[in-house]
Amino acid sequence: MKKLSEQLRRHCRQKAILGSSSRIRGAPVIVTALSPRDVWIKDCESRGYERVAVYRNGQTEIGFVSERVDFAPENLSFIGNYEETVGFLAEVDSAARQYRTRTRRQRRARDSNGYGTIVPKYWDYSTIKNITLPVAMVIASQYDRLSRLNKWRPAAIDIHNWAPGVLGMLKSIGFLELCNVDQQSQGVARLDSLLIRKMRAGGSAAGEEIGAFLDDLGLAAVEQDPQIYGALFEAILNSHNHAYDHVEGADGIHLWWLAGALDEITNELIVCVYDHGVSIPVSLSRPYSKWPLLHTLQELWHRAVGHRLEESDGSQDGLTISLAMQLGKSRTNESNRGKGLPAIENVIDICESGYVAIRSRRGEYTRRKGEEPITTTRVAALRGTLVVWRLKLPGRQS
Repeated sequence: MKKLSEQLRRHCRQKAILGSSSRIRGAPVIVTALSPRDVWIKDCESRGYERVAVYRNGQTEIGFVSERVDFAPENLSFIGNYEETVGFLAEVDSAARQYRTRTRRQRRARDSNGYGTIVPKYWDYSTIKNITLPVAMVIASQYDRLSRLNKWRPAAIDIHNWAPGVLGMLKSIGFLELCNVDQQSQGVARLDSLLIRKMRAGGSAAGEEIGAFLDDLGLAAVEQDPQIYGALFEAILNSHNHAYDHVEGADGIHLWWLAGALDEITNELIVCVYDHGVSIPVSLSRPYSKWPLLHTLQELWHRAVGHRLEESDGSQDGLTISLAMQLGKSRTNESNRGKGLPAIENVIDICESGYVAIRSRRGEYTRRKGEEPITTTRVAALRGTLVVWRLKLPGRQS
């Protein structure tokens, strides 16, 4: 059988959409003319595509979902819902990577045709009831990375259905700017009791960025505290020195992301530093790693577990981070490389109260002031390394 041309297939689809009518002798012929856009809409509906509202470039347009809709978890929190949250983040990252593999022509052909947008598989954020600042920053960093790789801006789908608190957090962190829903904003935004500093990215030493971060939150005096300033600097320095060492298939986006907030009721400072690198456990498993005392750490790990530390083995990631903390593994042999991971933790001891969490691949290391560290190896793996502090700063009155 001769294969139908694309033009003939379009004609047959349009005929099926418009339907056929029998002419009755003497009766007037009524011709209903549909615009090409209306034909496209009816064609999408006939295929069973779900209709959505697409927000992009400051405008709203009609869209249709061609594959499937996945629903985001109700509670996106590392503390309250770790496994489901990290699993969701991994899915978002995987979808972004798949999108990046398409050519620009394929993306243009699939995403928009002048009448509206065809949306492939996407995550429905209207199901989210709670999202914490660290999770919002990780999501925003994933979209930021994709936009830098492809010079492409993602779209926000059915934003009018998002919970107000979720919309407010994603807006404040800068996520909606990445989607071109919002115009470029100032560095800070208010959400309930939080003064939120928008996420920013960097690729080198972070002295000026840390200073700007604290200034934006009205904490210029904190910049003079060597321990608080030093803890932020060490977290970023760790990302800069170790996160992207010998990254296979490197795409050139070797960045860290910084965001945070000041709770104006509790006077607590929340700070998040994140990278998309190989993770602390992977970096420590490599024989060519820049970490000092690497041989000592690997020997201790061998004694504790009974076999050699392997890059592919994430079963003891919590232990690996714990050993690195004990040995001060973030230092390198150069004298200008800082004071190491312990500086990241020790800052909580000078505050009225404090909490620090280091999450890298499947490992999680947390400590509250006055308590012993808690080390956990999770099931779901987080890409890269995330450091989060919640600090009640000394000398600030509630």
